[in-house]
Amino acid sequence: MKNSLDRLKLNQLSSFCEENPTNILALTKCKNFLLEFIDTYNQNLPKVKTRGKKRRCVICSTLFYDLGRNSEICMRHIITPEDKSLLSLISKIDDYIERNTSDKIFVNDEWNVNDNLRSLFRYHPDIDNCWKFKACNQEIINNIFTKVDELICNDIIICTIPSHDPQKLNTGINLLTNLLAEKGRVDGSRILIRTKKIDKKGTGGVRDKSVDLDSIVANNLTMFQNKVVLLLDDVATSGNSMKACTEILLKNGAKRVSKLAIWKAGSHT
Repeated sequence: MKNSLDRLKLNQLSSFCEENPTNILALTKCKNFLLEFIDTYNQNLPKVKTRGKKRRCVICSTLFYDLGRNSEICMRHIITPEDKSLLSLISKIDDYIERNTSDKIFVNDEWNVNDNLRSLFRYHPDIDNCWKFKACNQEIINNIFTKVDELICNDIIICTIPSHDPQKLNTGINLLTNLLAEKGRVDGSRILIRTKKIDKKGTGGVRDKSVDLDSIVANNLTMFQNKVVLLLDDVATSGNSMKACTEILLKNGAKRVSKLAIWKAGSHT
């Protein structure tokens, strides 16, 4: 069969796409090849059921009947249009292409490949600046603004992790978001609302994700429906607050959530 596809070749294509997630031209070629394979496979299906010719598989040398498909690869190795791995790869390619075109959050294309937690600084070597930022030191906020402004795209929604205290709205991370919004982004610092006060995690409060899931709700839902969101926090340690808020945003209609912490405590992510 012309344009036949076996599992080895499919795995090679998958690896190639994972190694080149920002190369839109190469990704498009891979997708077109896979779609052409599906079309060719379906066109070569015999109109009448037949066991076809007896052949020897070019991969494993097993004798098999080609079922009229004119294939030199036995069913153990051949890929069909219904194969889950094939459909998953096409979906993955579509996701890569979309992230690098209409749904970009970060200027650096490599950061758009997945939604892993990104961070700018290690917490402990930079602890003084971190605490000044938390205390709303304008000089430090301006310095962080300059760095983040260069990293992220315009026309995106920026959402923040709410303070442990619902009454505390004038935070360093919200002031930073206000500045970033002045450069053509949407200020979503009031999208996530803390409904009740919790113990401060940095001074011994429980870090389990359930604490945030039980005390944070999404507000202004129309603001982020079917849109990509940048979730911003000052310090991430376990990452559970980010995970909880990502879950809340996705559950309430966000298309995708990318995560950025200014400082990362513990292992660097």
